[in-house]
Amino acid sequence: MRELLSDWLGLSLSTATINQCVHEAARAVEPVVEQEILETVRNVELLYADETAWKEHGKLLWLWVFTCATATFFIVGRRTRAMVRRVLGEHFDNWLMSDGYAAYRDFDQRLRCLAHIIRKAHGLEDGFDQPAQRFGSHVLGVLETVIEGVYAARGGAPPAADLRAHYAPLLNALFDACRQAAESVSMAVQTRASSVNSAVDRHRAR
Repeated sequence: MRELLSDWLGLSLSTATINQCVHEAARAVEPVVEQEILETVRNVELLYADETAWKEHGKLLWLWVFTCATATFFIVGRRTRAMVRRVLGEHFDNWLMSDGYAAYRDFDQRLRCLAHIIRKAHGLEDGFDQPAQRFGSHVLGVLETVIEGVYAARGGAPPAADLRAHYAPLLNALFDACRQAAESVSMAVQTRASSVNSAVDRHRAR
């Protein structure tokens, strides 16, 4: 920043002065900009949400992020449903992509992050429970096939058939496997199957 101001405007400012100017400008526009960002994330068709531990003055809080293609909203606070509602409001009814944290489960149109589903499937496949291993391999096989199809369609000629229709039998079979696995005597399979089942059902609906 110092080099840019010097080269283009002939200004010589210290790092501390630049930092102070940035923070003063941020405080001045915060009410307007924050409201515009909130309106964007509340009305976008697909929103992504996540949270991570954040220490502030020795106190454990959480840094929340809500992001889409055109805006990102950050907020620090407790790890509660109230924080999610504070950002999204009481009437958010668009698609929300998140992990499995309970605070997001109040939303009907919620998509599970594929990275988390894939991680759970790998955990099942690498375990010692044979039904869990088979179920994990099944999930991974279906997801890898569908993901490859999506990337191929993005990078090449339009597919001969609609992607959703083309992969419907594969996803329906996985959905049935999830329902069967949810009734398994294996607790590991039950837990993971419920997560995958919810994710597959909502991806099919979308």
